[in-house]
Order: sequence, then C-alpha cells, then structure tokens
Amino acid sequence: MNARVVSEYLILIGIIVVLAVFSDLSEAFEKISTPGNILQPQIVVAVLIIFAAKVFIDISKPLIRKALETAESFRRTESAEVNIQTTTKIYSYVIWTLAVLLAILVIGPNLSGLLMSATIIGAVLIFALQTPISCLVGWFVIVTRTPYRIYDRIEIGDRVRGDVIDISIMHTKIREFMGDDMTGNIVSVPNSIILAEFVTNYTLDVPYVWDEVKVSITYESDLKLAEEIVRESTSEVVGDVMKHAVVAVKPFLRRTPMNRYLYDEPQILVDLKDSCVEVAARYLYRARGRRTARTEIYEKILERINEEERVEIAYPHMQIVYKK
Repeated sequence: MNARVVSEYLILIGIIVVLAVFSDLSEAFEKISTPGNILQPQIVVAVLIIFAAKVFIDISKPLIRKALETAESFRRTESAEVNIQTTTKIYSYVIWTLAVLLAILVIGPNLSGLLMSATIIGAVLIFALQTPISCLVGWFVIVTRTPYRIYDRIEIGDRVRGDVIDISIMHTKIREFMGDDMTGNIVSVPNSIILAEFVTNYTLDVPYVWDEVKVSITYESDLKLAEEIVRESTSEVVGDVMKHAVVAVKPFLRRTPMNRYLYDEPQILVDLKDSCVEVAARYLYRARGRRTARTEIYEKILERINEEERVEIAYPHMQIVYKK
C-alpha cells in the first residue's frame, strides 16, 4: 500500500472520528425526527459508506484486473493492457457513483426542505462547473467512442503531439514528442478539448502511416537515374517494414477504393517546380520512428548522388552568362 492510499484512509478515518466525537449517536437516533436536528448520525453513516466503498475498491480492483488478464477476450487482443485499464477505471467510477447515491439516500429521507435548495444549488453548480462538466462529457466520449487509447500516439489540433499515458475523468496525460523525439514534458490536457479540437490518431487501427521523402534535382539531371536512386535507397531502409505494414493495413482497406492504392514497395512520384524537378518516394512505415527512417534514406540518396555525375541536387543559386 503506497503513501497516497494510506493518506486517503487516514483522512476518511479522521472525518469519521471528528463527526463521532461531536455526536451522541444514541440520543441522535432517538431524536432523528425532531425539527432542527442536524442529522449528524446520518452524516457519520454516509461517511462510513464512502469509506467502505474505498476499501471495497482497493480490495476488489486487483482481483478484477487479475480476472481480466486471464480472460480469453482480453488475451487475444493486442491492446489488452489498454482495455484492462479502461475497464478497471470504469468499474471504480461505477462503485463510487453507487456509494455517493447511497450516502445521499441515507442523509436525505428526512430532509424535505432540501429539494428546493438542491435545485437552486444544482443550477448554480452547473453554471459554475461548466469546465469540469465538459471534461466529464469529454471523458465519456473518449470511453465510448474511443478516439484514442492509452499508448496511442495522437496529435490534438496544433497544441500537443505525443503518446497517451493516462486517461482520467478530468484530464488526459500525454508524453510530448517533437517529431519522433521526446521533449521530456508530460502534458495534462483537459478532456473537454476533444469536443472542440481535431484529434489525429497515428496508431488507432494499425501502427503504420504513409510517409515520403523528396529530393530536388536540376532539369539537366538524368531523371530516370534519379528515380532509380531514390527508389533503391528507400527500399533498402523501409522495404521489409513496408511488406509487413501492407499485410496489417490491407484488412482495413479491403472493401474501400483505397485498396487499389496499397503497394508493398515505395512508389516514385515526380513533380515539376519552377527551378527544379522534385522526385518523391512514398511508402508505408511505422508511426514511431519515421524521422529516423527518413534520415537513413536521405543519407543513402546523397551518398549515391555524390557518386553520379549525371544527377545534381538543385539549390537556389545565381548563374551569370556573359556574352561578347
């Protein structure tokens, strides 16, 4: 049991002790219907219910997790750990909700005057707690619609990009990345942001995405040789990964028009620019590690081009032609 759990228990026990000290339970239960009674015994019982719910969750949660880890439906999925964490969190939230409702019922039967007050207070709270309520709605959307899961690599608008490491009722924690490099930052994003921003998930179905490298050559260069250099250099780096990626992606595109554009080797694309010819290689690669792969491809391309006299890299420069 860690320090955080111990402190939570101590706080709950302290509340119960304080309420018990200032309440004579035997007399209070006899006078429970007396007008003006502050109903301390019911409050003590309500706190005991919350305490019991805390103990029950801490005891049962590891058992639920162990049962899920041995279940066939979870063992057969690649995202078993994600599903287990989500299930145990929902289980905890349900128990807490039931405990709070039961505590309210214990306090509430003799509080007829609270109905009108509760309505007014509820309206004020809804106005004052718009952001927490929006976060709760966002969490419900995340759990039910699954725009992202723990360990997914996502990008939220132009705000943050990285790997999801935790999803709570109020916030999603993201380990921030710039490109493929960790920044070391843990960004806590309110769940309400999913209701207002676009979410790009790079690993939702399969951990592969399309990427490309581009090389600009002069118009005087041998275009066919340049295409061969780019194709071979790209295949040397991503060829094996791309074959496995196509096998993984194909089931998701089988009944879509995009299936005809699924290739198991890099595709060469040529575009004419104002001062150069752009030769690009498009390929399927792992969502994590794309920058490293691009670096290796560019190094091979530059090495090959430096060995060839018929291909020249285009770059901005000025050429002066003098005529007599």
